[in-house]
Amino acid sequence: MPAYNKKILPLILAGLIFAAGCRGARENWVVLANSLPSQVRTNQAFVSIVLYILKQTHEPLLRRDDGENYSSRILRKWERSLDFRDFAFCPNQSLRFNARTKFTAGLLGKHLESVTRKLDDSAVLEVRDSCVNVKFARSHPNYLFYLTQYENAPTVERDGVVEDGLGPFMVEKVEKNRILLTRKVPVRRGYNTIDVRQNSPDISAGDRGIADRNLISGMELPLSAQGDYQGFYSTELRTGALIINHLDPEMRRMIYNCTDIKMLRSSFFPSKSDFFDVVSVLPIGVPGAKQGEPRQDCGAALAALTHKHGPIVFSNWRTDNDEQMNRFAAAFFKRTGVGMRIVHYPPAEFKKMLHSRPRPYHLTIMHLDAVVPDHRAFLEVFFRKDGYLDFDLPAGAKFFEGMLSAEDVGRKHALAMSVVGELAKEAVALPLYQSVRVFWYPKKIENIVVGKGFLEYPEIGDFQW
Repeated sequence: MPAYNKKILPLILAGLIFAAGCRGARENWVVLANSLPSQVRTNQAFVSIVLYILKQTHEPLLRRDDGENYSSRILRKWERSLDFRDFAFCPNQSLRFNARTKFTAGLLGKHLESVTRKLDDSAVLEVRDSCVNVKFARSHPNYLFYLTQYENAPTVERDGVVEDGLGPFMVEKVEKNRILLTRKVPVRRGYNTIDVRQNSPDISAGDRGIADRNLISGMELPLSAQGDYQGFYSTELRTGALIINHLDPEMRRMIYNCTDIKMLRSSFFPSKSDFFDVVSVLPIGVPGAKQGEPRQDCGAALAALTHKHGPIVFSNWRTDNDEQMNRFAAAFFKRTGVGMRIVHYPPAEFKKMLHSRPRPYHLTIMHLDAVVPDHRAFLEVFFRKDGYLDFDLPAGAKFFEGMLSAEDVGRKHALAMSVVGELAKEAVALPLYQSVRVFWYPKKIENIVVGKGFLEYPEIGDFQW
């Protein structure tokens, strides 16, 4: 992986407003990640850690910070027609991607042509009077929201691995276990560098030099270190589900209906007590998601079971819950008469078999998550050959493909709900919970605004003290 501080970076930084000698105090934001990306590009914005970085290095054309009204940090002005067919975007041409590249109307025109044609290839674009005009043959009421997404943010190629954006930071170097970002225009009462590090066993959870450990699932902040941080209790766009990979539909329905959800999740996560109940694999925050527990009828499922295949093999990827999971298996047998064998696979082996047919297990618990509240992120894995199942779901796949191609918002939502219904009908994923956790941030930050959507992906350039 190339190190960008050798040849490319001095050339890029040379013409920027700042110079190394006038940085002032270099406040450093250190964030831990489970793994680091090989590329920092907008087309990888669906990857959690890449989105985290893009929130610092890039800026979308439009924002919707309050969830309702649109605004922009990089446009002088913008407008649309009442029928959502005509749009105009005028860039702030004083902004730069890097030392070489300004944010011109011509560059914005090329960028908008690229992202807009993906939405509607009949769109007509014209650069006139330092603005870009976009004209559609039919109404596109979701076009503005489309432009708020980071995968559609203005970007310029650097070298095939890294792209530069209009955010306050840029990538300075990429190393095996570290990605360093530096602020384009340094400030005195804020963070001027962001150090993205890969988590490792030698990093202590209580290390006060770490500003953000929130990307590491299950890493709790020790009581001894909590005095330096402020905590925010939040639900995540993340659900936990029991994946039921059994070829027999009757066995799947019996497992789905006879699994004690509360006992399973407390057995699998013995040190976790905060669980938010959800009816489906969709977390609250995604349209159509509902709070509550999935409907179960163990008696009916057992009565319909013509043959009890056993034992069921449960792949347990945790190492701290053997006693609890054995008790769960015993309780399941007592309730259903079907045996359950708890097995452990080495992490590398399990990761390989997870996405390859046939799998040597019937059950495992997996997390479904997303960086935006989109149905596809929570449903697609059930219809991919490299997903979680050893069999296909033809009816659900038909609904899913229809959902992807539908342009009408109402129809897209209806098809998504049909997919959710098929997953429950086929009993392939029993919803266990939506993740709830505390996000910790340094107490010295004065302007954290809860509700802005920053908890998992903070905009560090805005932080002040």
